[in-house]
Amino acid sequence: MIRWPAKLNPKSIDQTICLTDVAETLVQLLKLEADPLQMEDSHSFLPLLVGEAGYQRKPIIHQSGNGTLAIRKGAYKLVLSDGSGGKQFPKGIPFKRPYQLYNIKKDPYETNNLYHTEKELALQLEKELYEVVGDDISAKDFKLFGL
Repeated sequence: MIRWPAKLNPKSIDQTICLTDVAETLVQLLKLEADPLQMEDSHSFLPLLVGEAGYQRKPIIHQSGNGTLAIRKGAYKLVLSDGSGGKQFPKGIPFKRPYQLYNIKKDPYETNNLYHTEKELALQLEKELYEVVGDDISAKDFKLFGL
């Protein structure tokens, strides 16, 4: 989707990036100044575009229409709900177990829930989600979901 032969490495990117990352990438690419508080969820992927090694990004956190949170890291996605956070059935309740864990590289349609067989990975991803989200979720939010 991006072409700049004089500057960019033409190899494909095999790491997770997010639409929000475009903002910080453009700031870095164009050498602009921006308020970091306005882009705290954005991470420049310019190093990936120019072929630099060592790119690291925090996991990506998604939120659905009903408040369900999900975390994506590497090949895995953990959904903190017992069902869909959107219009698909079964409709889930945010933060209600059992959660859903998918290997989205092997199972892009999310048909094989690994939550019960990969419990340690699920718990680690859940912990990382709360580390990333931090104070953005308050005690009030948990009460809203009956926790």
